[in-house]
Amino acid sequence: MKDVVPATKELLRAFYGDDKLPTLPTMRAFCLLEGETPVAVAGFVRVAHNVMALFSDAAEGARKRHPVGALKLGRMLTGIADEKGWTLISDADPSIPEAEAFLKRLGFEPDGYEGWIR
Repeated sequence: MKDVVPATKELLRAFYGDDKLPTLPTMRAFCLLEGETPVAVAGFVRVAHNVMALFSDAAEGARKRHPVGALKLGRMLTGIADEKGWTLISDADPSIPEAEAFLKRLGFEPDGYEGWIR
């Protein structure tokens, strides 16, 4: 996807702001760009050996403007996880009505607690 690039410190700073950058966990992430501006960040944070937390953050309105891009990015990330043999965990943000359906579409199932697993 031409609008998805590996996250760099500069792109993460542009998306999250300078004040948040020192508090971000170590991650493998990608940015969805509008022009040269990052409007979403998604990727993995290591939880344990071969277990990664899948995360995504998007700017206001970006999910609605880029639904196909979001799905392609999600599939790209699950493809990476499949190649590596990783188990993925995630949670569905209760403030995003379509979050659970999106995780289901990516192959996640409820984990029996409050999260999702793939």
